[in-house]
Amino acid sequence: MNILALSPSLPSPFEGGVLQLFHFLRLLKKEHGHHIDLISLLQQPAPLGPSPEELWFCDTVQTIKVPRSGSAAKWLYGLRALVSPRHLFGGSHTFLNPGYSPVMQRTVEQTVASNHLDVILVHNLYTAFYAWDAGLPVVSHIDCPFPELFRRWMQSTSWLKLPVKLLALVMYWANLREARRVYDKGFYALVTAGSQDLPIWRRYVPDMNIAVIPNGVDTEYFAPGGAESREPALVFTGTMSSTANVSAVLAFYRRVFPRIRAQISGVRFNVVGQGPPEEIRELGRDPAVLVTGSVPDVRPYLQEGWVAVVPTTVGMGCSNKILEAMAMGKAVVTTQAQGAGLSIARGREAAIAENDEEFAEQVVALLRDSARRATMGRAARALVEKHYTWVAATQRLNALLEEAVRVNGTGQ
Repeated sequence: MNILALSPSLPSPFEGGVLQLFHFLRLLKKEHGHHIDLISLLQQPAPLGPSPEELWFCDTVQTIKVPRSGSAAKWLYGLRALVSPRHLFGGSHTFLNPGYSPVMQRTVEQTVASNHLDVILVHNLYTAFYAWDAGLPVVSHIDCPFPELFRRWMQSTSWLKLPVKLLALVMYWANLREARRVYDKGFYALVTAGSQDLPIWRRYVPDMNIAVIPNGVDTEYFAPGGAESREPALVFTGTMSSTANVSAVLAFYRRVFPRIRAQISGVRFNVVGQGPPEEIRELGRDPAVLVTGSVPDVRPYLQEGWVAVVPTTVGMGCSNKILEAMAMGKAVVTTQAQGAGLSIARGREAAIAENDEEFAEQVVALLRDSARRATMGRAARALVEKHYTWVAATQRLNALLEEAVRVNGTGQ
C-alpha cells in the first residue's frame, strides 16, 4: 500500500501525543513493507525527539514549521490562519482551530494530486481536517475521545470565569460540529485506544466505523533490568505539560503522599517527564520529591523505583505509562478509571485503588513486601508480552488499512 500519514508533530518514541504513530509507521514499513509518505507539523523550537532524517521508515518526510503550542506566537499564527481567505471561504472545516496551517493544507492537496496513494492515516482530530476532501479512504487515529476530555476539563476548572467558559463552550461546540461533518465526508474508520471509550464515541459519532486498537509497548526497549534504589522510591512518568498529569501529580502529592510518608521512612517521589509547569517544579522544594523535567531516558528512573504510581483519574485511552512500567516488571498502583482500558486482573498484574486512602494503603503494602513487588512485576511483564506489543497493535491497524483500500477500491 501507498500510505499518506498526517501528524500534528514529528512521530517520536519520547512524546506521548505521537508515540503511537511512531511505532505504527515504523512497523508498517518494517513488518509489512508499505510505502509511507509523512507530512507533519514541526513545532519550533523542535522538541526532544528524532529529526526528519532519522525517520528511516518514511519514504518521504515533509515538515511545516509552526510555533510551539501554548506560546503567544502560536496563538498569533492561528489567528492569522483563521482570518485568511482560504480558511474563511475555502470550506476548510477548521472553524476556531488556532492550530490550523494553510501551508499544511496546500501541502496535503499537492501531495494527494501528484502521487498514487491508497489510503490516508491521520493522527489527532485537527490533523484529520486536512484530509476531509482528499477523495481517498481515511483512517483517523485518536487515542481517546476529545469531547469527554473537554467535558471533564470544564467540570474541573471551576476557577475559570464565566465569560472564559462560555468562549470555550462556543469553540468546543463549533469544533465538534465540524468534526462530525468531517467524519461524515467518507472517513472509513476512527481508531481509539481504549474499549471503555467506545460507548463515549458512539454518543458523538453514532454512525462512524470505530475500531479499538490498544496501545502497545516496545518490550525490547522497556525490559526488566537494574536494581531498585537503596531507599524506597515511587515514580511517576509522563508528559508534564499534560493537564491530566499535572492534576494527578498535585492530587497525589497533597492527598496521598502524606499518608505514605507517615508510614514509610525516607520514601521519595520522583516525577519524571518533560515540560513541568511552575506548580509542579515547586514540589521539588520538598527534599523528598525529585522533579526531573525532560530526560533522555526514563528507564533508569523506572528501574530504581520500587513502585510506579499512576494516580490519573481521566480514565480514557490506554495508558502508555502503565504499559511501560509493567513491561519493565514494575509493581504498579493506579486508579480504577485509568486501569479500565487494560485487561488487568486486580491485585495480580497491578494494584487498583478506588480512593486516596486505598491508594496509599496499596502503595505502603507493596513498599513493605519485596516478594509481592517481584511477583506482581513478573505477572505484569507476562501480560504485556501477550497482549500489548506494538507488533500486535500494528497488525490490527494494517488489517484495517487494507480493508479501507479494498472497500473503497483505491488500491492497484
